[in-house]
Amino acid sequence: MTRPRIVEPGATLALSRRTTRRHFLLHPDEARQMEQVYWYCLAHAAQLHGVLVHAACLMSTHCHEVITDVRGQYPKFLETLHRNLALCTKAYRGWPEEVFNKRSTGAHALPTPEAMIESIAYLIANPVEAGAVRYAKDWPGAHTLPGHVGTRVIRVKRPTHYFDPKNPEWPEELDPDCGSVNDGAVYGVLRRHRCAMVGCSQRCLDPGTTSFSSPVYSASRSSAVSITSRTLKRPWRAAS
Repeated sequence: MTRPRIVEPGATLALSRRTTRRHFLLHPDEARQMEQVYWYCLAHAAQLHGVLVHAACLMSTHCHEVITDVRGQYPKFLETLHRNLALCTKAYRGWPEEVFNKRSTGAHALPTPEAMIESIAYLIANPVEAGAVRYAKDWPGAHTLPGHVGTRVIRVKRPTHYFDPKNPEWPEELDPDCGSVNDGAVYGVLRRHRCAMVGCSQRCLDPGTTSFSSPVYSASRSSAVSITSRTLKRPWRAAS
């Protein structure tokens, strides 16, 4: 039985879900259709359940999101997101089995600005920490970069797989408000503390090192907040 979750309207959370047996079912493709599928499913679930998406990253075997659960409906949000993402992935890949493993989605509350920044920094650096690319900006799949937080708005068209264009439930275009300046909750907190995710400078690893750091600056540099460097489990390796 799944453990009961504490659900509070307005809570900011870090979410993650892994594919079954870590199959590379979500890996990026040259046509970027998997990226389109993910953004569309994320936008649909976010709009349906009143969730604000601040950052997201789709890896080959798992996905990460940082959200604010405005209405207190994030379990329903996860159900909708993962169901549609799984069904569309199965249609696109021709995959006959389950897409996600049977373990519950990882969901961790982010009660402080430092926790929010730490979680977003981890999400941004995930492709680097996994050894997939040298710099986060080089990850070819769906991802968020430091400059996107609080500014980026993504508009995505309906994928050609699974979603019936005649069904009004699936609009031709959706907007997940990923990092929109109107999302208020996380971005407002960061602004009130005058912090912004810029230190990575579109890279999340210093060349020649195995240390990841995510410094954060403020308009008043004397009050800057910095996050302790996180040592990677293994050195980076360039994507083949």
